[in-house]
Amino acid sequence: MRPDSGLPSGLEAWTGHCRRYYARWGMSITGFILDGSGGPSTGLEFAAYHSFSPDGAGTHFEDKPAVHAGLPVCREQDLPDDVAKAAATIADVARARDGKPGFLWARSILKTPRWYADLSRCLAEKHPEAEVVVVDPYTFFGLVRLQSD
Repeated sequence: MRPDSGLPSGLEAWTGHCRRYYARWGMSITGFILDGSGGPSTGLEFAAYHSFSPDGAGTHFEDKPAVHAGLPVCREQDLPDDVAKAAATIADVARARDGKPGFLWARSILKTPRWYADLSRCLAEKHPEAEVVVVDPYTFFGLVRLQSD
């Protein structure tokens, strides 16, 4: 039952809809779960995501990278638009790890491939001590899965 409307859960219908379109477009990762004011996702909701997005999902509420109901997840962090500021943000997160492995699922909006290439180059040139390795999303969530085992 949905608390605001009193209507029955729409999770099953929504999951079927997502399964169909994720399969149609060859998707298996959810960039970020729009849970907003709904609070953290539940085990049932993570299981639903796992059914159509089994390779991972960005979240808003997770304390650390984890696997829930078979779904690797990591809290997202928005990056500044400016490449140098975005690189500094990433380097600050990396330095806070104290030399331990860590993960940052960074979110940026409507950026060109050049922006990402410039960001990677800026990280390497201006923040080599941060030891950041930029990887594709499948590698990222695969490493989250391995780290959580």
